[in-house]
Amino acid sequence: MLFKIARARRHAATGAFPATFDSIVSAIPSGVVAALTGRQLGALIDAIEAHRRESRAIEEAAACDAGYIWDAAVGRARDLSPRVAA
Repeated sequence: MLFKIARARRHAATGAFPATFDSIVSAIPSGVVAALTGRQLGALIDAIEAHRRESRAIEEAAACDAGYIWDAAVGRARDLSPRVAA
C-alpha cells in the first residue's frame, strides 16, 4: 500500500504539498485506496483538492456577499460594517 501511495504522490499535482496530500490520503478509506491504482489514486486526490479549493472560493464569495471581507492571512471572514451604538 505504501508503494501505491508513493506512486500516487508522484502522479498527483497535490503531491507537491506533502501535508495536504497526506491529509487527503488519510481521509480516503483503505478499501478505496486498495481498489485503485497509484495513478487513479493520484487523480482522486487531485479531484478532492480541486473540490476543496472550489468550496473555499464559494465560502469566500458568500462571506463577501453578506457584507464581510475575507482575511486570507487568518483564513476567516471579517465584518467591516459600522457598529451602531445601543
